[in-house]
Amino acid sequence: MTELDPQTFNIADMFTGAAFPKENVTIYTNEEAGYKLDKLNKRIAREIGVGDDETLTELEEEAKALLEIVNKSRYVFHMTGVSRDDLKTIAEKARQAHPSKYGTFGQELPNPEQDDYFSNLLWAIHTERIEAPNGAMITAPDDSQMKIIRTHLSKSQQEKIVAQIDDFASGSASGFEAAAQESDFLSRP
Repeated sequence: MTELDPQTFNIADMFTGAAFPKENVTIYTNEEAGYKLDKLNKRIAREIGVGDDETLTELEEEAKALLEIVNKSRYVFHMTGVSRDDLKTIAEKARQAHPSKYGTFGQELPNPEQDDYFSNLLWAIHTERIEAPNGAMITAPDDSQMKIIRTHLSKSQQEKIVAQIDDFASGSASGFEAAAQESDFLSRP
């Protein structure tokens, strides 16, 4: 083993203690109840101060009942950031499963099957587990389970997951930029 001098370091030590961010994303599957609850809450807001107390109480009770229905469709995705190498691996897996085709002039043609498969893999690699309303868990869901989720989940709820995946990359980069601004580079040898 080579002895290290004060001006060098072991590359493997760079990743000692390396960690990826983790976040929870709550999604709901009962769109109808969520929509009705939103409408009812807006109506309650309009009634405050102008409506009678009895009507307001009835509306609040109705909202409480709808909230119970909404919460029965609440799922929590426990998500994590991933390495660049993991992203490259799933991209290659998607390319192998659904090879690209090329047009007359050599341009790569759109490949929705590859894109869809990559998205399923991406959701799977970022999701450590999913918690159901009753507390049951699915740990390390695979791409076939994510395909089912992505196929049936509403656009508004899908956007929450996509936003979190995007935030893992951009949030870390922004955090590193802030840390760099706090460092006094001029004082270093």
